[in-house]
Amino acid sequence: MPTPLVARIVGAALVAMLSTSARLTSQTPEVEQGAAPPPHVARGNDVEATYTPYVERLRRYQARLRRHLDADAPDLAAGLKKDPPTPIEYGYLIVPRLSVEQPVSPVAPWSAGYNWPWTSQMLDTKQAELASAEQSLDSVETLDETARRSVYEQLVTGYAGLEQGQRQVDQHLKHNRFWQQVIADDPERFERQTVLHDAVVERQRLRVTLEGGGLTPEEATEHVRRIAELGTQVEDGQPPPFPPSFVEIVENSASRRVLRVPLYTDIPDPEFVTGAVAAIQSAWSIDVDNVAYRLELDLRTVTAEDLYAPDPPPTRGAKVDLNQHVQRFPPDGGVLTTGANRTHAIPGRYVVVGPDTISNRVVAHEFGHILGFTDRYLRGARDLGRAGFGIIEIIPDGLDLMAAPRSGLVRASHFDTLIEALNGTSP
Repeated sequence: MPTPLVARIVGAALVAMLSTSARLTSQTPEVEQGAAPPPHVARGNDVEATYTPYVERLRRYQARLRRHLDADAPDLAAGLKKDPPTPIEYGYLIVPRLSVEQPVSPVAPWSAGYNWPWTSQMLDTKQAELASAEQSLDSVETLDETARRSVYEQLVTGYAGLEQGQRQVDQHLKHNRFWQQVIADDPERFERQTVLHDAVVERQRLRVTLEGGGLTPEEATEHVRRIAELGTQVEDGQPPPFPPSFVEIVENSASRRVLRVPLYTDIPDPEFVTGAVAAIQSAWSIDVDNVAYRLELDLRTVTAEDLYAPDPPPTRGAKVDLNQHVQRFPPDGGVLTTGANRTHAIPGRYVVVGPDTISNRVVAHEFGHILGFTDRYLRGARDLGRAGFGIIEIIPDGLDLMAAPRSGLVRASHFDTLIEALNGTSP
């Protein structure tokens, strides 16, 4: 099984990879002119080529439904969203809505996956739902007034679901685009993560069998031994945190452990920034065994004009090279900024938000990356040939915020390992 030294080496390699992945701009990967795109890019292009006309088709359906309602049932027209659906906009200075969520109960580890075939299948399903709605609208010409109104009512009620389906496909497209490219850039890392993923799956299978009873004493003993062995393998395979030098130990006493972190932001939305800061400080402030663990944020606001002077700053919605953008910030602090198509973070440096709503818990999780933690959930990959990569994920510990944003919490061990690393006393 991996030793602590091996775990540190693996962790260092992982952080180096993540630093390299910062160069991604979260847009469609570029391919040299004349060269055939790699499978993960080609399959993504095929799915997107189907998605784009689907969005336009949904727009046309919404407009046609509105014309019918304006003519036959003006009172129902008020219940139809006025703006037609569009692909979700992302880019510089586009800020998501911040929601407030309480932790949910953790669930047993289970493996989830996604890939281009799955996204394509989801798109096919949403197109079939749209086709059914189109057929229902086509049928109103042959119906009497009462039946026609009944169909209109059903279509107005169902339209929100059609648009929600479009947004789900859009999110899957962006998520797949991002991770397929990250995997292609460092397949060895994801091979290691796949091994750990499979170990968690096996450990959970053995736990279920053990809890179910019916084993001989010898079999039960072997299950317990193997479960412990797999647990050690998974834990040793997770890299320790690599906190950046700007994380400051303010106090490390028997009763208080306090860290201070400078955080730069160029986000001009005070409501979002205030909410994000509150979410981070709330999650990263705990009391355990009569010890107060606290995190203080030193928020430092900068403007786009200052960052880009003497050049003009990017406009709202502009696509920016995230690595180059973040390099404009002072190096003595973390960064909270915009410009991604999905919210993500690079350990020890930044959090960049996308356009989709994120919760207070996700913000606190992503900030953990600035502190130097990598994700404690496991994301592996299997080569699907022409279909790109099959991405697999599992949460080994549903009570750890860095593994499970929806159910996990900050623990005393998070602070302790950070302080050990900053003091140079990590095992």
